[in-house]
Amino acid sequence: MPERVQVHREAKASLLTQLTSAGRWRGGLLFGWCEGEALQIRFAAPQGYAWWLSCQSPLDADPRYAVGWADALAAAGGPPMNWVGSWIIAPDNQVAGFEQDLTWLRAGRRTALFDDLHVLLSVGRREERLSAAAYRWLGDEVEPLDVVWDAHP
Repeated sequence: MPERVQVHREAKASLLTQLTSAGRWRGGLLFGWCEGEALQIRFAAPQGYAWWLSCQSPLDADPRYAVGWADALAAAGGPPMNWVGSWIIAPDNQVAGFEQDLTWLRAGRRTALFDDLHVLLSVGRREERLSAAAYRWLGDEVEPLDVVWDAHP
């Protein structure tokens, strides 16, 4: 069971890119692996294209798009990676806060997106710095996880 989320520089760079636009909720897929007490997040993929009918909520992702990402990462080599959760960013690019995150967590639980091994990473800016909160469901309770960022970029 992971106790913290370690966000690698590739995922961090992708999330920083997502913070360059605002105006609507954005979301996507997290890929990585569990290593000891840390959930290693190597890649943060967008959910697809905003005009896709299957992407009406930040938690939606076209299954073909998700499988394509998983297949590409498997073909690229390196440590075996799986889908490990989803990320969201609020329209104003600020950290959403627990109450708003809880709304998304409940919605994701109803569709089996979040559980003890699949997390929600809520990303934004706090005092002009990249910040995030991570959560998982443990039984019927939401458990926050520490987020650790790689130093670069």
